[in-house]
Amino acid sequence: MSAEYFYDGLRLLLDVSFKAILLCGLAGIGLWVLRVRNDNVQHRLWAVVLMGMLLLPLLVSVMPSVPLPSWLYIELPTLAAISEVPYSQGPESQESAQSQVWHEDPIAIEKSGDMTAVSQTEDAIGSQTGTLTARDLVSSPPAGSWPLAVLAIYAIGFFVFLLRLLVGVDKARRLVSRGHRLSLDREQLPQRTTVLETAEVRVPMVAGWFRPCVLLPADWSVWSEPMLVAALAHEQAHIARRDHWVALLAEVNRCVYWFHPVAWYVRRKLIILAEHEKMFWSSGLL
Repeated sequence: MSAEYFYDGLRLLLDVSFKAILLCGLAGIGLWVLRVRNDNVQHRLWAVVLMGMLLLPLLVSVMPSVPLPSWLYIELPTLAAISEVPYSQGPESQESAQSQVWHEDPIAIEKSGDMTAVSQTEDAIGSQTGTLTARDLVSSPPAGSWPLAVLAIYAIGFFVFLLRLLVGVDKARRLVSRGHRLSLDREQLPQRTTVLETAEVRVPMVAGWFRPCVLLPADWSVWSEPMLVAALAHEQAHIARRDHWVALLAEVNRCVYWFHPVAWYVRRKLIILAEHEKMFWSSGLL
């Protein structure tokens, strides 16, 4: 595979990374300037930032590029440049190259059989013609070696976090499948909600995406009536706000940007804001 592909991949990764920083920075500055204190508004805004980060790789072709440092743009040897290399294999070609340099610089070569002189001849020809020499291509390391290594490390991290996500999704599916459905009084449910009992959880939680349900621990029966209603209201608030989908997208975003502090910050921020907002909301449902 051509080295240009590795450089294009690395530049895409750097481009979306810088834009993610700008996106997060604009959101934070906007909240600070407007002095937004409402958890619901903040949660919605950071959810928009999350969606923006996920769409960045798809929108990069229609968005203006972020200027990157010049050291990232390393000139790669192209096929046209390689074809112009005055590379020689036979003695006759070497003698022709030597004679060309003798006319320009008589002290460049003293012995036609000296390999050092031949090497100097190639360097001299390359400097005069402005093209690469065969010695340059052999002695220099492959241009695409370090971008390939960086992309390989990124791919490994991506699949590691993706595997963790898939394991978590499968665990949630098994929790729901092994739970026992409860028939509670409608007064105890703020809205129509599927409630399951399982000994595999210690606190109430929401599991599932297309048909989310509330999981209660095995000791829920000893709770007081207000405590049970509050717990169900709290989890129902999560379902009503589609927080389970936001959490899933935050995990996907962390898989894509596992190396990026912004992805971890946005994920943590959404979790904290969701809990704060749902506490006030569930209190209002009691």
